[in-house]
Formats: sequence, C-alpha cells, structure tokens
Amino acid sequence: MKVFNNILCSYDFSEHADRALDRALQLCSACGEKLTVVHVLVNPFLYEGGSPLLRNNVLAIDLLGKMREDEQKNLDALKAKIADSHPQVPVDIVVEEDNDIGEAVIAVQERTGADLIVIGSHGRKGIRRVFLGSVAEGVLRNANCPVLIVK
Repeated sequence: MKVFNNILCSYDFSEHADRALDRALQLCSACGEKLTVVHVLVNPFLYEGGSPLLRNNVLAIDLLGKMREDEQKNLDALKAKIADSHPQVPVDIVVEEDNDIGEAVIAVQERTGADLIVIGSHGRKGIRRVFLGSVAEGVLRNANCPVLIVK
C-alpha cells in the first residue's frame, strides 16, 4: 500500500529546491505513487489588474517568450535527469505563470489532488524574512494537505 498517491514538489532550480526534489524522489520511491513537479515562472509583466506593459510592447513579449523557452529547456533537462536516476517514479512537470509562488503551488496541489507538498526553504531569518516573506511558510499555512519543508 502506498502512503501517498501524488507528491507535489515545488522547484525553482535553487540548491534548496534540489534538496527538496531529492527528498520528494526518495519518498516517491519508498511510499509514493507519482511525483508532480511544479515550477512557477514569475512573469515580470503580470500585475494585478492586467498587464499594461505587455499589451503592445514587442520587446516585453519577446523577453517573456525567451524566458518561457529557457525555462522549458531547463525543465525538459530536469525531467530527463529524473527519468535516468529514478525510472520507476512517474513524473509530471507543471509550469505556472504567477507572481505569487505560494498561491500557484497551492492551486496546482488542489488541481492535481496531491496529498503531500515538498518544498525547500531558503532559511532566511530576521529582517530579510520580514521583507521577503517565506514562500514555504505561506504554503504551510494555506495548504489543505501535509507540507514537508526541506532545509
């Protein structure tokens, strides 16, 4: 019997995300059915109330297209790496475009029905944490499933 049917791992190409992904893969190998990796592309042109900069700005549209293309190449390489190292773990990669990473992770969890979220923590403290906030803490507070924070 598998403990988790679908483990969701938030991934941003940082060393913290690498550690979280390693732990998620260990869990999937031992007691999971499937791994969903979510990558949130922060769109610098996406604002509440619309995208006034993006409407007719060819340079902005080109830059965003290049960002999407680069991220997709990196994610394709990541999926191939996971397939090589853990061929027994089925992996889906989901890309979300949002400026609130925590909300995007929770939205994917709800859509996919993931029963565990694994997320890395940068471990910021003090004033840096107050100003920068904590994506992991926001996910922990708002998710409707267990959350494993990996340092």
